[in-house]
Amino acid sequence: MIINDVDLGFAPNINSKAKKYALMNGERFQRRTFGKRVIKVKFTIIGDRIEQTKIAIQKVLFAQEESLFEFAHNTDIYFKGVIAGGSDYSIINWKASEGSFEIHCYDPFAYSKKEKVANRVSNKLVFENEGTAPVYPIYKFTAEKPYKMISFAHPSRKIVQYGYENGAAVINTNDLVVFDSAENSLQSTVSASTSTQQAKCSLSNLELQKSPLLAMKIRFQS
Repeated sequence: MIINDVDLGFAPNINSKAKKYALMNGERFQRRTFGKRVIKVKFTIIGDRIEQTKIAIQKVLFAQEESLFEFAHNTDIYFKGVIAGGSDYSIINWKASEGSFEIHCYDPFAYSKKEKVANRVSNKLVFENEGTAPVYPIYKFTAEKPYKMISFAHPSRKIVQYGYENGAAVINTNDLVVFDSAENSLQSTVSASTSTQQAKCSLSNLELQKSPLLAMKIRFQS
């Protein structure tokens, strides 16, 4: 199968929410929400096995699960989506056919496969978001000694905490610790065994904070 054209669309549908206040002129902007992205793919089948190739493509199109899609013109990014919407297929001659299908990305943003290293500034880990959407970084480090508590503080002063100052050690020496700020979950890996713990929130869930997490303050209690 030859992919002839991939139309990523200029932008997903953008909806803005505003609120009218009494005794004030106009409205006040609150936030934007983004609709799904529709990617249109056109393809050509050339060769002696047109019917078999068509059946194989149909099996892929009928997959129920969300899939990751990567395109040759930019292999540094991928999209999450499902095959949906319209599709068509037509035979050109006994050795060629063509068709098209749509990928609906309900999360409209492209995901970069590049990893970015944060810079440590005092007790902060800071990285630069070069994308166009809010990001929720994954923080990864190897513990140099046992810690009873670790907390992550957003610049908005909202905090996620794992463990307690006066409790037992929750992270041991040489543990590989991974904190996913999108899920507010902390994973600690010890040699061959892995334990996953849900981070305890002391003020409020950072997942509700929709601004980019560009600078997180990390506090350790040993």
